[in-house]
Amino acid sequence: MANAIMQVAFEMLKNAGNTSVPEVIFQIISGLANALLAGFEPYMDEFAPYLYNALGNHEAPEMCSLAIGLVSDIVRALEGNSQRF
Repeated sequence: MANAIMQVAFEMLKNAGNTSVPEVIFQIISGLANALLAGFEPYMDEFAPYLYNALGNHEAPEMCSLAIGLVSDIVRALEGNSQRF
């Protein structure tokens, strides 16, 4: 089920443009990371660029703030394995 959710999330992020879709997707991914814990790691290689972009987007402070919270969720889920990201 997680694979299907993440594939839809990635597709939506690719096509989101300047909409509120990324915010909703990040909230979904946050819940998934918290549920899967270390099992979330396989998705990080594909997700990391979206997260980095959100962290660097100072023109959208809400999205940047959400991304900071998501980093916290991912670090908590992956523990030591999060360092490579």
